[in-house]
Amino acid sequence: MAKNWIAKRKKNKKTTTTTPQSNTNEEDEEDDDVFKYDELKSTLECLGYMDYVSKEILVSAKKAMFPHHWPFWDDRSGRRVYFDEEVLIKKGGGKFISNLSHFLKLLGVEINSIEEHLDDDYRLIVNGKEILVWSKEEQEAEKAGEPVEVWGVTMVRIFGLINEMLEQVGSEERLYAVSGFDGLAAYFLTAQMADFMHESMEVEIADRPYIPVMEYPDYGQPDQNDTIAFEPPPGFSSPFTSLEEKLKMYDEEMQRIEKEFDLRDLKNRPKKK
Repeated sequence: MAKNWIAKRKKNKKTTTTTPQSNTNEEDEEDDDVFKYDELKSTLECLGYMDYVSKEILVSAKKAMFPHHWPFWDDRSGRRVYFDEEVLIKKGGGKFISNLSHFLKLLGVEINSIEEHLDDDYRLIVNGKEILVWSKEEQEAEKAGEPVEVWGVTMVRIFGLINEMLEQVGSEERLYAVSGFDGLAAYFLTAQMADFMHESMEVEIADRPYIPVMEYPDYGQPDQNDTIAFEPPPGFSSPFTSLEEKLKMYDEEMQRIEKEFDLRDLKNRPKKK
């Protein structure tokens, strides 16, 4: 199925060439394309993974990703955001959604307001819509050994909110998780991209993307006994990193995302049907 889609995309790409000069340039770019030696990355690119990267940084973004394997590559597509359970549970949902807002805007979702309320329960109000992130009862139930994990219900509800907004604007993209607990990352992917990663021999079972679901104890997470789970950059998963330091890392990550998105040509970005 993916191969048929790729062939169609390549055919359409050739038909959009308007002059011999642009065709020559296109061939030169393909000769320098490091992705053509990597089946996973080249297929993802054909499926639209790099569609929102501006022409100015496309070559350098692809070269940065090339030496590494999923999900350890240096991702400059704008699709990935790091976070962990401690930050989300302790009033970090707002920062997480703020970091997602830049890519969400490209997909047609505007984040106009975020409010957080943390007392006995943790609630988020995004664009006027309120959701329960976790309740005092759920925290007490987890401590009592009952079948509930606060990190799990938190992921399900926040990811669910984002994916509901994407569905409302007609986007084919959804927010997926990779791995879990401290080594958790969020990726914007289409169903075709996610399905291909599940079929690819280059992606370990534990590193396959998934949409969190309300199913204890894994909440949709693939079997983590299959391989070593994903580990984000130094600091994010360190047990010695305080919550304040992690929140600071969030701010730095957000600044990096803002800087990279300033380079993107929003007027000429692909139009999604």
